[in-house]
Amino acid sequence: MFVFLALTIQTGHGIRDKLTDYWATMNQLYTLFYSTTMKQDRCLHILGYLHFTDNRNAPDRTDENFDRLWKIQDLSEISNGIFSKLGLRWHSD
Repeated sequence: MFVFLALTIQTGHGIRDKLTDYWATMNQLYTLFYSTTMKQDRCLHILGYLHFTDNRNAPDRTDENFDRLWKIQDLSEISNGIFSKLGLRWHSD
């Protein structure tokens, strides 16, 4: 899981059009880090089954204050608590 999380964080540093482009073998897109760290199929498999909250608790999408990141709200709060103890921030408000 740590390797998966590292890959997920790393994808934010090299923007590609599609997630599968991170494992592309074309010279223009090729990055050794992704293919040697984890196979593309395994990463996509984990991503497909990874959930941080119960979908039955989904907020109303028609609400004007709908938070598109509601599924990771708990994770964000936990991370902010841990990072604030270290003097770091998960995201800017």
